[in-house]
Order: sequence, then structure tokens, then C-alpha cells
Amino acid sequence: MLSNTSASRWDAFKSKWDAFRSQSHEYHLNNELKPWMVKTLQILKFMIFSMSHVLLIFGTAASKLTVILLATSIELKPSGSRFREKCYVGKGPTTCPHVLSETETSSVRRRHPQVTASVVCALWLIQNAPDMMAIIQSLYRIYKNRKERKGATLMVFIVECCRSAGLSILFFHIFPSLDPLHCLVLSVSAVFMPLYYKIKSLIRRSFDPSWFDSLSIYLTNFKQNTLLLYSILFLIIFASCYVWSTTAVPFFKFAALPLALILSSFGFWDLWIDMRHCLSSYRYLYQLKFGTRKMSSLTRLIVSILRILTSGLIVWIVKLRYLPFKAVKKSISENFGGPERVAALYTLAIYIILLNFILRFISRFLSAMSMRVLALLHPLLTAVPLLMTAFIVTCFVIPMCSIRSYLSSYGLRWHCLAWKASLKSLPEMCFGVIWLITYLRWAYKHVKARRFDPTDEVIDTIASVPNGFTIEQSLVELDDDRSIGETEFDAGELRITNDEIDKTVTLYICATMWHETRNEMMQMLKSIIRCETNDGTDGTKNRVLVNTAYGGRLVVRLPAGTLLFVHLKDKKLVRHKKRWSQVMYMYYLLGHRIMDSHMSVEDRQLEADNTYILAIDGDSKFEPSAVLKLLRLMNVKSDIGCACGRIHPIGEGVMVWYQKFEYAIAHWFQKAAEHVFGCVLCAPGCFSLFRASALMDDNVMHKYTKTASEPRHFVQYDQGEDRWLSTLLLKQGYRIEYAAAADAETYAPEGFREFFNQRRRWTPSSIANTIDLLADYRRVCQNNDSISKMYILYQMVVIAFSLLSPGIMFTMLVYAQVAAFEVGSDRMLLYNAIPVFIFIALCFFADSNHQLIFAKLVSVVYGFVMLAVAVATANQIILETALSPTSMFVLCMIGIFFFAALIHPQEFHNILYGLVFFLMIPCTYVFLSLYALINLNVINWGTREAASAAVGESVSETGFKGLMRRLGFYRIVDFVRALPTRKSTAAEVENMKKRVNEMEIELQELKDRDVIFPPPHAHLLSTPPAAKQEKGNEAEVEMLLSSTTPFKTPVAREVTNRFMWMDAEYLQVCGRGRLNPAEDEFWNGMIEQYLKPTEITEDETRRDAANLADLRNRIASSILIVNGLLVLAVFLIQKHKEILSFQYKPYEGFEWLKLSEKTGKFELTGEPLKVEPLGLIIIGFLLAILLVQTCGMFAHRVNTLIGAFHE
Repeated sequence: MLSNTSASRWDAFKSKWDAFRSQSHEYHLNNELKPWMVKTLQILKFMIFSMSHVLLIFGTAASKLTVILLATSIELKPSGSRFREKCYVGKGPTTCPHVLSETETSSVRRRHPQVTASVVCALWLIQNAPDMMAIIQSLYRIYKNRKERKGATLMVFIVECCRSAGLSILFFHIFPSLDPLHCLVLSVSAVFMPLYYKIKSLIRRSFDPSWFDSLSIYLTNFKQNTLLLYSILFLIIFASCYVWSTTAVPFFKFAALPLALILSSFGFWDLWIDMRHCLSSYRYLYQLKFGTRKMSSLTRLIVSILRILTSGLIVWIVKLRYLPFKAVKKSISENFGGPERVAALYTLAIYIILLNFILRFISRFLSAMSMRVLALLHPLLTAVPLLMTAFIVTCFVIPMCSIRSYLSSYGLRWHCLAWKASLKSLPEMCFGVIWLITYLRWAYKHVKARRFDPTDEVIDTIASVPNGFTIEQSLVELDDDRSIGETEFDAGELRITNDEIDKTVTLYICATMWHETRNEMMQMLKSIIRCETNDGTDGTKNRVLVNTAYGGRLVVRLPAGTLLFVHLKDKKLVRHKKRWSQVMYMYYLLGHRIMDSHMSVEDRQLEADNTYILAIDGDSKFEPSAVLKLLRLMNVKSDIGCACGRIHPIGEGVMVWYQKFEYAIAHWFQKAAEHVFGCVLCAPGCFSLFRASALMDDNVMHKYTKTASEPRHFVQYDQGEDRWLSTLLLKQGYRIEYAAAADAETYAPEGFREFFNQRRRWTPSSIANTIDLLADYRRVCQNNDSISKMYILYQMVVIAFSLLSPGIMFTMLVYAQVAAFEVGSDRMLLYNAIPVFIFIALCFFADSNHQLIFAKLVSVVYGFVMLAVAVATANQIILETALSPTSMFVLCMIGIFFFAALIHPQEFHNILYGLVFFLMIPCTYVFLSLYALINLNVINWGTREAASAAVGESVSETGFKGLMRRLGFYRIVDFVRALPTRKSTAAEVENMKKRVNEMEIELQELKDRDVIFPPPHAHLLSTPPAAKQEKGNEAEVEMLLSSTTPFKTPVAREVTNRFMWMDAEYLQVCGRGRLNPAEDEFWNGMIEQYLKPTEITEDETRRDAANLADLRNRIASSILIVNGLLVLAVFLIQKHKEILSFQYKPYEGFEWLKLSEKTGKFELTGEPLKVEPLGLIIIGFLLAILLVQTCGMFAHRVNTLIGAFHE
């Protein structure tokens, strides 16, 4: 053996030539986007950006044009200018299809009153459709969330009524007397109030008390032509109310016009509210505009009702009361059953409503992706010039008579009024050009994006109350800086300061470990270390051992300074298993470190809101970017209690291949649908981020410490602790989110036995927690805004089909084999029922090993059967064509799975494992379901260890031994064993008693000796020199001697013997530490209150085992009977298919290939297909669930795409 000196020399010499090394090439799951994906996203983003601009520009123009044409067609007027000369010829009929004669013109002008009433009603429907939808939405939200804040101010109701009244007067009273060109000019009346406040601000700033400042401001404004320009624009628009002498049709509504303009402009409060109003009587409107306050559902409901009533009252006063009542009634009640033009008008109104909805959605979508509409291409800027150019060209330059003929089918007119030739025309046209230029300048400044500093907190909002008449105003995106530190107002200088609040996020990564391999633990530790960067610190001096009340603790300082705590639990001191480990770290991190701190109540709340716990398993692999994505998701809403990522199973073997596809479709469909339509029901413990304040809420963390007292508690609480914690969060009202972009990996079971045992734990717990949630649906729907009754109904259907999956899959398997092997259904049903019944009997009476061996053998056999089924299904699709119910179901499933893989390009390879999944359908959906159901009473993850072990033993004896015990065989054996084999004398018995007493005395002396001389390194902060060790030992001996606890008590011996683990040779490189008194007191109280091992008697063990067996018998028998009835019902219906089925023929002339009994060949036949109703209902429900999940998946992928665009 080499000495230390020679060894060091050997190492130095070795380093010169032994410089070669091997590097690990293990695969790391990369959450970052690949270069080709980034390029694809950039191209897609540009295409979306371009197409959105085109749709917004032309869609807004089409909506505004339709509304103006409807308004001007309420009162029919003669057309003038070249349009009249070209499109109206003679007094008789004309041969040109697009030219109307004077006779036809007169008939159009004298149209039926019902058509006029329909025009008015269609226009009113376009105006108020958003409010009608808002009423429905508000009622639902009020019903859903009755605790919502219901504050509102009178100012909101006033301005919204003014807007509704002004627009109604304009479009229903004034516009019918004008031509579309003048209506287009007046439709931008919303600029009145912005211009007024701008002029008012400039004038007030010019008259500042300091004459020098006022002069400089005035000269600056005059130099920039700001004040003059805004003044001219305001006067021109206001004077336009009286400049109508240029038209051939006289205009007499001079009083109503300015009133309508002022009311509508005042009602567009989101255009003129700014920072000047944040502390005025309009502050509520300011908060609504810039998103600092959200309009409550009750306020929105009242606003929508008032707007509808206001517009309806004005429409009745100015128009409908002058029409015959019968015409109005028929127009409303017989809109699609009356004249052709009436139905066309209402159809046109529905199209415009849908178009406005699409435009609003596009605007919101661009805002969500942080892509603002270009200011030069915004509809607010482009709609007016585009339509003005179209009106001028079609009326005065190139008349298009085809427009006239197309609009006549709706009862509408393309009005082009004649202009008078006078000296006033030129100045008025000049004023119009000036108006157009100044309006475009104002619109450009209004929609132009403001520039903010990178540190500013910017809020982007969109108009909260859309309007159908001026859709371009509802597409403006508003932004505001909430972190403004100083702002000047007209009334003087007002300083707004926001206190700097420490919002530093605290993240705890907590892993529970039990039986992980070295490789699995290394992957987890590497994932943790990747979350920090190396700063060059020496880690050899940063390892400390601490003795604790629950066992021990190893504290390691990682390279970047992060502390890694390894809690070593002694199951003799505290309860073991995963749930109690989670209780330990949750109470330690949240109870001791936050609630037991010296912070104020506000600081504790702030600390809890910014503290997160990342729960992982001992074999989890993840990247720091995945954690950051979960953190960003949690910061979106405060009601998110937990966020989970996409879990990828890793490992080798066929079972892992199956799980890759299973995990993929579970996340693609089920989790995505839950996220979109409600919220996720289960946050997996291998990679989930929990909000501390959510865990600390009532009925969550405290209720999580509840011990199992009933049979169902063993299943619900201890078999799936992650699912139960998720259920507690959902019941308390918190939302669980799913982030598909946050990827993590975990090692999946590679063997058949491990896989079945894992699902034996998961399946009953999942079903139990889901049923518990559904049973308490009233309270869940009341507390949780994300869960509706429709979502509860969806989950009921899903859980029902999960319980019926053995019967459904068994039936499908039988009749697929009938088609594949051309064997009678009676014999095929018997052949498949035999192995199922044998497996059920084994699950009831045999031990787990025999059950799994049989299941493995049968699964292999059924794998070959499924291959034949696949061939037979393809054959059936060819024979019955793709239009048969079975063919459509199979093809739809294949198409949906392939579509799901396409929109998940990074996971597309998982579709290849679908073949393995298909071959294992009988194994998992029949035998695995039965295995998990009948072994319901087998609990391996329990709180009460003795009960768990007892039940585990009883299960292992449920086979032949259990049968013998029921028959009383073992009682006879015990009686025979109890018979004396030899005569025992009294002396021998007395001698044995003496020896036992001597051994007890010697053992007690040894224990007392250990107490007086404790280990040398106990309770030391670090590894000290020898002299210091002696002083430390003496001090500790004195401390122990001065203790009030007697040494010979079991408590003193327990406390002292716990130091012995620290003397292991491999732990001597670590320092020694001790807990502070407060933490030591916490652990003692925590163990006494929640973690103390529970001791149960033998009678309690037997009672728990019997209760679990009884629960298993009741549930298993019920589900088996229901599945058996389903199989029997389908079999009997198929047996009497000629009578109980119905005929199905997709279309006339449908033919399919049928085997001829005469020739023995397949021949075309026109007979209808025979479909049995029960099977069709089952297939229909399964396909409906899959389609719903597909819609949810697509919506979730859109959200994920938006997140990718942000990156």
C-alpha cells in the first residue's frame, strides 16, 4: 500500500500522461426552441401579422359601409350626378341587367313598410348585439361568482347612455336624410371631446400665473401650430352641422345634429379620458380605460340594459312610431318567414355582427401577442379615407350600376346626392380637405404606440364596451404606464408615488425520496444544480450534519451559494411515506419560516404570495427554463394555486413505449381540455409549482394532515396524495393551470409488474378523488370560478366511461374478433370470457404474483389478437366504405391523433408508439382495470404502517391459504402444534425465568453506560481540534447531567442514541451543527401534533383490513355487475340485430361489398347497413368526448403559440 506522500507523487505523475477522459453524452430535455422552430415561428408570426392587417382594414371598411348604407336607406331619396344619368335610363324597362328604369325606381321608392321596419330593426340589432351578449355573460358571471365586488359610479351610466343616445339620433334620425358621404364625415364625431380638452389644456397652460412661462408656452404652441390646428379642426367639424347648402336635398335637422354629435362624442369617454382625470370625478373611467380597475359584472349588466333601453326608446320615437304597427310586428316576428328582402336584411345584420366579433377577436389576439397594429394601417386611420374614396369614385367618376342592382335585393340604395354648382362649393371642398387632413393627424397620434422605458410597468387594454356602429373605435389598443413617479396636471403639480414593494420571489425545490436508484437521484441533483451558476466557491467546507427530532439533516452549500437540505427521516420517530414528508416541508417552510417569523401581518401575506414550492420526485429531470415558465404563468393571476408542466416518461422497454404514447395523448387531450374548459384536476407531484399562500389557506394544508379513519380514506388520502392535495386546492377555489411548454422528465416503470402496481395505486385514488369532487359539486362551483356545472357534467361523463371501459373494450374486442376470424359471436364471447373470469377469480383469491403472471401471459396473447383485429378493421372499412359508423369512428380517431401530433411538432415522434398502445388495449383497459379494481384493498402507501402491512399480508394470503383459513384448516393445524411433545418440568421453567431476568439487567446497564458517555461529535457546529473536543464533551456532559430528565427513562435514551448515525466513516468529512432553539421547539411540537408514529392494536389492524375488504367487495361487485350487464345487453342486441337494429344508408345509391351466400364472393349491394342503437350510442359518446377534447387541445395550442411568439 502506498503512503500519503507516495500517493500524492503518483497522482502528480499520473496527471501528466493520464489526461484523456470520457464525457457523458446523455440526452437532456431542452425546453428552448430549436433554430428551425424559431424560423418557422417568425414566418408564421409575419403571416399572421400581415393577414390580420388586411382583415382589419377591409373588414372594418365593410362593417362601416354596411351600417351607413342601412342608415341612409331608411328613407329612400333620389340619386343624382353621373350615377343617376348612367344607372337610370328612360321611363320604360331597360335591357341592361344592372340599370333600373324609372318605373322600377318608383316601385323601389314606394317599398313595403315591413321592409323599412326591417331595415330599422336590423340596424338596431347591429348596434345592440354586443350589449345583448354582455347581458348573458354578466348574468352568468353574477350567478357563478356572487362574491364579486359590485362597486360602480353614476358617471359610467351617464356617459354610456349619452353614447347610445347620440349614436341612435345620428344613425336613425339624421343619417336617413343625408347621403353616405356626409354620413361618413359625421361618423367621426367622437373627436369632439378630445379636441375640446386639448384646446382647453393649451389655453389654460398659456395663462399660467408666471407671465414668462405663459408667454413661452404660448409661443411654443403657436410656433408648432398646435393650438391653431386643433382650434380650426374643432370649428370646422362643429360648423359642418350647418354646411349643407351644397346638396340638392334640403336639410332641416339643425338642432338634432349638434346635440347628437356632442352626446356621442361625450359618450366615447375612452378617447378623451387621460391622466388629467385620474383624480377628478372621472377617475373611475380612467381606471377602467387603463385597466387598473375591471368593470364588475353587475355594472356591465346595468350599462348594457341602459344602452339597449336608450337606443330602443329613441328608435321608437324617431322612426318606428311613424310606421304601421302590423308592419313592425311582422318584421320582428316573421323575419325569416316574410318577404325575401326582410330575411336578407336580418341575414346581413347577422353577418355584420359576426364580422365585428371577428375583428374584435383579431385585435385582442394581436394585443395578446404584443403585436400592435401599425399606426398608418390602423382601421381608425384607414377606414374613412378608403370609404370616402369609394363613394366619390362610384358616384362621380366611374358609376358602378352593379352595386345598385346588388343592393336592391336587400331593399337598400346607393345614394349619391347631386351637388349644386355655386361659388360656395370650392371653399367648402377646401374645408373638407383640411378636415380630412387634421382628422388623419389626430387619428395617427391617437393610435400611435407610446414609448416607454424598459423598467416601466405598461398595461395594454382595449375598449371594454364595444359598439356595433363604430367598430373602428373598439379596435384601439390603449397603453399606460403605472409606474409614473411624477406627473403635472392643469390644477398644479401633483406627485404620484408608488411605494417600492419587495416582490422578490422565493422558490423552494422539494423532493421526496424513498427507493430511487443512484442514477435517478443523480438526474434530480443535476437538475437542481443546473438552476444556478458556479461562482467558484469551495464546496468541501460547506457540508454540515445536524441532529434533529425527526432523525438527521445534511446541509450542503451548492457552488452558487444555494443551500441543499437533506432531511433524513427515522420512521421510528416520525411517520414515513410521501404525504407526511410533504406535510413536514410545508409546515417547516410555510408555518415555521413565515407564520412563526417576526414579520408584520402584511409582510407575511406578501411573503406568502411571493413564495413558491416546486414539488418534484427523486427521479425528476427538468431545466431552469421550465421552472421560469411555471413562475411566469403563476404571476398571471392570483387565483392560480398550482401550475404543472408536461411530463415525459423516460426509460427503456415496451412498457415505456406504451407510456410515452399514453402520457402524450393524456396531455394533448385530457389535460389541455381540462385547462381550457375548467381547470386541471390533478397536479403531478413529479413537477408542479405550488403557491405558498394557496397551501396556507383554510382547508388545504391543515386538512392535508388528516389521518385515514375510514376505508375510503386509505384509498383517497394515501394512495394518491398528489391528487388529494389538488382536490383540496380546487375545493378552496384555486385554479390549477397546465403549461405545455414547461417540460420535465421522470423515470417510468420499465417492467410489467412495476407498471401494474403503479396503476393499482393511481387508478383507485384518481377515481375516488374525482367522485369526491363531483359529489361536492355545489360547493366547488360556488368557490371555484374555473369550474362550472357544464364542466362537472363533462367530468361525470368521463368518469362514467372510465368505469365502463372494461365492458366497452371487451365488447368491441369480441365483435372485432368475430369480423376477423369469421366465428360466431356466441363462441367468441365464450372464448374471451374464460380468461377474464379466470383473472377475476385470481384477483379475488390468489396473491399478486399469480395475478401478474397470468395478466402478462394473457396480454401477450391478446397482442397477437389485436394485430388480427387491425387487419379485420381495415377489411371492414374497405367493404362497408368509409361512411359506415364503425369506419367513421376509426378514421376519425386516427385523423384526430394524427392532427394532434402535427400541432405538437416537438412530440410528433410519440405517434409512432401508438402501435404499441393499440396492441396493449386489452391489457390496460380490461385486465389492468380489473386488477386495480379488485385489489382496491391493497394499500402500500399508508399512514398507519401496521394497518398497511397487515392488509398487505392479508392480500398475499387471499389465494389458497386464504381459502384454507376460511375453511378452518389452520385452526386444526394450530391445535396440533399446541399439543405438548415432551413433559416440561417446573424446574426448567423457573430456570428460564432467571436467565431472562439476568439478560434484562445486563442490557439495562449497557444502555445506561451509553447515556453517561455520549458520542464525541454531538451538537458541535463544526469539526473542532482535539482540545476543543474535550471542552465540548465536558460542556455537553454537564448539560446532560443538569437536565431534569432522568437518564434511565426511554426519552433520554432515545435523544442520546440519535447521535450515533453521525459517527459513520463516510460522514466524517462533514462538519457538525445544531438547530436553534426555536426550530428545535417547532420540530418537537410538529412531531407531537402531526408526525408522531401511530400505534394501533391488533384488533384495529384486523378491523381496518376487514373494512377495506368490505369496501373492495362492494365497489368491485357493483362495477363488475354493471359492466356485465352492458356486455350482455350488447350481445343480445347483436343477437337480434334483424329486429332491434335500424337501417342506415348515407345517401341514395349507396353501395357496399357484401359476401354472397350463393357465390361465396364479395358483391356490390344496395342494401342499407344495419346498426344497433346501443353500440352507436357508445361510439357516439366516445367520439363526442374526443371531439370536445380536441377543441380544448386546439385552443390550448393557440395559447401556447402566443407564449412562443412572446419568446
